[in-house]
Amino acid sequence: MGSGDVIVGGEVRTVEAVRLALEANVGNGGGAIVYLAPQGSPPGIASLTPGRFASEVGGGLMEAFQNLREGAASLRAAGRGGSIVFVAPPAIGRAFDAVRQGLRLMVKAAALELGPEGIRVNTVLPGGGGAANGRAAEPADIAAAVAFVASDRAAFMTGADLVVDGGEMAR
Repeated sequence: MGSGDVIVGGEVRTVEAVRLALEANVGNGGGAIVYLAPQGSPPGIASLTPGRFASEVGGGLMEAFQNLREGAASLRAAGRGGSIVFVAPPAIGRAFDAVRQGLRLMVKAAALELGPEGIRVNTVLPGGGGAANGRAAEPADIAAAVAFVASDRAAFMTGADLVVDGGEMAR
């Protein structure tokens, strides 16, 4: 990522918070937006009430959609393309798995729509534990993957899932 890139993440949960962060940074020539999807330990999906499902799953996807919408608008306004990167919640076998899969499909749809404008949209998928390489992921492991996907070195990469799980999926 370059010196003018924008990173939006963490507990950014409202359109207004995203807009303010982008306005503060895109004017500096921003080119990358990173959204960290919510993480935690929700109940099993079959035990959710319809209202709780709408809150847990619908809410998570709505946050991602709002960040995508605001990020795309800011990159369009800057007029020079850029990169939007989502860091999905780890696969933990619960309601977040529905959010994770919904997020992956939304990213693919957005990549097709925004690609002609030079805006790339990708997802980094951290593992949920049980790495085959014998150690847990460090924050730097995930950060390196995000930095790569957001950088010009990944200029031909869009609509992709970059799995960073220490070999967990190889099991």
